[in-house]
Amino acid sequence: MKISKVSAVYFSATYTTQKIVRWVAQEFKPSFKEYDVTRKKLGEDIFMDSDELLIVGMPVYAGRIPQLAVESLKRFKGNDTPVVLLAVYGNRDYDDALLEMKELMESHFFKVVAAGAFIARHSIFTKLASTRPDAQDHEMIQKLVHKCTHLLDSVKSATLLPQIQVKGNKPYKPYGRFPIFPSADETCNRCGKCARLCPVGAIPKDAPQLTDSNKCISCGRCLVICPQKSRAFRGELYEEKLAFFLKTFGERKEPELIFAE
Repeated sequence: MKISKVSAVYFSATYTTQKIVRWVAQEFKPSFKEYDVTRKKLGEDIFMDSDELLIVGMPVYAGRIPQLAVESLKRFKGNDTPVVLLAVYGNRDYDDALLEMKELMESHFFKVVAAGAFIARHSIFTKLASTRPDAQDHEMIQKLVHKCTHLLDSVKSATLLPQIQVKGNKPYKPYGRFPIFPSADETCNRCGKCARLCPVGAIPKDAPQLTDSNKCISCGRCLVICPQKSRAFRGELYEEKLAFFLKTFGERKEPELIFAE
């Protein structure tokens, strides 16, 4: 089968999931439709036909995909439409994220052709996998797309491919929240960029040096967009957790690719 159109949907607070999704989409087709659901939920259903391809990219937060993104993913309605699933995690584990995406998309009549677990800089402990994704990750993306293209070319319809098996457990891991939240130091000039772009509105517009811990999901967006580099995770507990993560999960992990074959 030939793919007539490629679309991509992603949640990407720190822009690394966006980067990986775009790499994948561009390998399939230089021109593709893009849906960024990081800050804004989709307001209407999106119907896709059997000769289209959807790429879904989600970061892994405590072993799950972001709750904020689920309602937007439910807006996609397939018709035996092939889909590629991408879980992006900070070198710890992706746990139930791929299984969660797989079951959600299959329930909306998509056919999973391939899934990939890729590594990117950790959104909280940014020293972990700090240079990922890198050139080696890009090579794995090329491998993913090459194999997907071969699989799709070998059948008249994606439904003829066997069901893919991915790692994960049921019930899924319960949603968790990291109990440490970013804040700004004295270099904050109150430009308000972090307040404007926070996915959950956790930064007060009139006091952008603060963080509402009841809303914050510790996604790390405010860290990467702050022009002054004044926002960061701080404190004794954070330093203890950072040391633990670097010691326990510091060894480089490689992407995992799974195919319907």
